[in-house]
Amino acid sequence: IGDVEEVENAMGRMGSAFLVLGSYITLKGSSSIIIGDETSKNDHVVAKRAHFIWASLCLQAMILCLLEFSYSDSYKNDIYRYVVMFKFGQIAFDVILSHVIRDKLLIAPLLVLIQMSEILVTIGARDFVEFTLSFLVKISLIVVQRLFIYPFIHTILTLLPRWNLLARHSFGRKALTRKEKKQREARWKKVNENIELQTEGVEPLVDSITIYSVEKTGGILLPFMCLFLMLLYRETEIAMNYNINQHELLYYGTFAFYMIIWTCIV
Repeated sequence: IGDVEEVENAMGRMGSAFLVLGSYITLKGSSSIIIGDETSKNDHVVAKRAHFIWASLCLQAMILCLLEFSYSDSYKNDIYRYVVMFKFGQIAFDVILSHVIRDKLLIAPLLVLIQMSEILVTIGARDFVEFTLSFLVKISLIVVQRLFIYPFIHTILTLLPRWNLLARHSFGRKALTRKEKKQREARWKKVNENIELQTEGVEPLVDSITIYSVEKTGGILLPFMCLFLMLLYRETEIAMNYNINQHELLYYGTFAFYMIIWTCIV
């Protein structure tokens, strides 16, 4: 076996080890996050874990496609537009995952994965100056997202059941029996009570803390991810495809480390 084949075999073994380790962590993490108790049914817990694992695998496949696209010249030549598009895509995935999984605790790890991947692809800029500018654009979008976009989406999703019920009342059957009128009034009262709980209770505070924690967790993990790419430079080939050497990765990691405090202030 030649030296090239030996290196390729070593990279294949390491890749297989990371695949097995990632699968084990995903399975173990789902068991740690989704814990059954005496009152819950075992089938319900297993189905919830399987649902979470399936959502994780689908998200990882999409992020893999995103990474492959970030290696292209079209991404490097128009990185600012794609940074904005990826940010709105992250917001869309946040809404979709919230609707599919319906659990803030389960959504948080997936959102952190999206956040880290979104920051990672900014390394695909043509040089370090363009990387810093695209990073500042991303920070500006986060501020706009936190102040305007997320409250707007939350208001629409909160009021959507009321609008749906109003549309059904407007275009539905007009002549109703006394029993049907009582059922309609009960549904209307229940919808309004749910809206009051979501707007005046602890839910807005939980949503704000979730958004903040996801953003900060992704920023804190970014220097460690750069260190990981430095240690496994040849094996991962991510920085190599971005035309960044190991010495330059040190600057990216240092920049990400110093940006943690600044982003916390923002």
